[in-house]
Amino acid sequence: MLTFANLKTHVEHALGGSPSAQLPSSDIVNQAGRQFFNHQWNFRLKGPKEITTNANAKYVDLPADFGHMVSLYMQSGLTESIQLTTLEQVIEVRNSSISTGSNYMATITWPENEVATTPPRLELAPTPSSQDTIVVAYLSAWQQMEQDVETARVPAFAEAALIQMVRAFALGYEEENMTQRILEVEQGPIFQQAMTSDGLTQNHYGPLQNGVVSSTHNGRRLPFDAISNPSS
Repeated sequence: MLTFANLKTHVEHALGGSPSAQLPSSDIVNQAGRQFFNHQWNFRLKGPKEITTNANAKYVDLPADFGHMVSLYMQSGLTESIQLTTLEQVIEVRNSSISTGSNYMATITWPENEVATTPPRLELAPTPSSQDTIVVAYLSAWQQMEQDVETARVPAFAEAALIQMVRAFALGYEEENMTQRILEVEQGPIFQQAMTSDGLTQNHYGPLQNGVVSSTHNGRRLPFDAISNPSS
């Protein structure tokens, strides 16, 4: 397992000693990790995760390691729905006199007092009147490392590539050629092999989708209602 202490040691090894006090090795490791997680690795895919709304609460917090949304649905998908939209439309629905029940419009926002460990939230409209369950799938973000015993949340096949990224950041700050060093890592054989291994984790996703039959909006109610009995 690749620990925070291991990664800080690689910073010192790359520099031939401890980095400047103005830029601690802990900062270098976390910045390199965030750059590493900018790539759409399959191992970042998390879920399904259930999020419960609260009555009269206009938003719900997304998971602490949330990075990018993949999909979201209501657990009771036959009677409830949710659809991502703009913040403007969420505000408009909130201020409308028309109730849409448990059929939500939603948008992702960040709290005003944002810090590195604060997750974004899902603003909802209309404001929930009871508890509902939203099921999300998402790509995780790099989690800030602070304790030496913490392990990097990457699979074994990606560890060498992450180490290279950490060393590139350390040398980039020291020698002021950061961009070139990052490009060399991302285009190099170790990083590319890690991407190949990541892609082969699941190399088949079934038949081609998004044809006419599946052209309805994700997360919306089914495009039909109850069928009345035929007249006698």
